[in-house]
Amino acid sequence: MQAIVPPDGALRNLGRTLSQDVNNLRRWHKSKEKHTADIARLRRFKGVGRQRPILLVGNGPSSASLPEDFVTTFRNAGGHVMAMNFAHLNPALVGQGFDYYVSADRRLVAETDRAKELRRVLGHQRLIAAFVPEIRVQDWRNAAPTVDFYPFCRVHVRYLRAPHWGFSPLYPKAFEAHTGLHSLQMACWMGYERIYVIGLDNSYVTEVKPGLGQAKQQVVSYAGNQQVSTSRNEDTVSYLRRQTRLFQDYWRFSQKPVFNLAPFSLTDCFPFITAAEALEANREPETYKRRSSK
Repeated sequence: MQAIVPPDGALRNLGRTLSQDVNNLRRWHKSKEKHTADIARLRRFKGVGRQRPILLVGNGPSSASLPEDFVTTFRNAGGHVMAMNFAHLNPALVGQGFDYYVSADRRLVAETDRAKELRRVLGHQRLIAAFVPEIRVQDWRNAAPTVDFYPFCRVHVRYLRAPHWGFSPLYPKAFEAHTGLHSLQMACWMGYERIYVIGLDNSYVTEVKPGLGQAKQQVVSYAGNQQVSTSRNEDTVSYLRRQTRLFQDYWRFSQKPVFNLAPFSLTDCFPFITAAEALEANREPETYKRRSSK
């Protein structure tokens, strides 16, 4: 019979995270010269979103709640749109244009049919820029040479960060590797006046099923009724602790002008606003400012 190992307690878990921070900082200092000049190209985007709204479209099921013509209407009114990961499979974006693309997912540079199709679609978009981790930026450039890729720092330092780094993508981040979080980081750093999100559902905790022993079966739902089933051997405390950290990371952006267009969402750190209200705010920003300040 295999012995069951209890999960680490809070203090030991904190100690392990601090140790990881130290190791990640060391690795970053040793390797940063390799990417510093390339990452510095991101500086051109700092503050470019002032007086503009942006829509971040994740691939969660809630993106299906967007009105059919919302993306086009939003862009025609002067807003920008940022897509993520397998954006070409998202019904909210099919046949629509978008301005930015973000991915922290290694699967997108793999030689699979859907990854190749995504790269083909990106090549036909009039993208301002695409943002990807520095360790994969060359792979992206090789795979989609017509797209202008900019690398961001993917190193994770949760607690031992320099305070002046803030939300800057030029330096180690304070959050876990997650494309939705990187999209928020970029939009905030770019200074967008209003940031609307849809499809950042993070509904993993509702889709996990118990298996034999500590085994778990995870069925992750995506936009367009796609589902991906995976299995993991992990105790419940460790699983829920990781999910808690993910939601805590989203709270890092709660003081920014971020609004969730998903009416029912576990990502409850952002106030809900309807799609119609978002378009109204886009048309009448001064009126919206007065309302939101009351």
